[in-house]
Amino acid sequence: MNLMDTLEHRNMIMNSIELIEHWKQHLRNSRATSLKGMRRYRKLMGDDHPISNYFEGKAQSTAEAIRILEYMLEYQEIFHGNG
Repeated sequence: MNLMDTLEHRNMIMNSIELIEHWKQHLRNSRATSLKGMRRYRKLMGDDHPISNYFEGKAQSTAEAIRILEYMLEYQEIFHGNG
């Protein structure tokens, strides 16, 4: 592997880190929207209404997706990036 291949590989890794950051922010926005929906429908229809539960589940699954992306980001930074 020559110097150019090493630089291209590093650039590709940095692009993947930027991509992970982009999707992490997108998921954070989605989670915030779900939490707003959950609070809104709980206020209007009560805690046990199916639509309130739907938004709560959506927010929880999005939080799990964010955790997975954080793990992927940490891996990229430790093994390939500047961590």
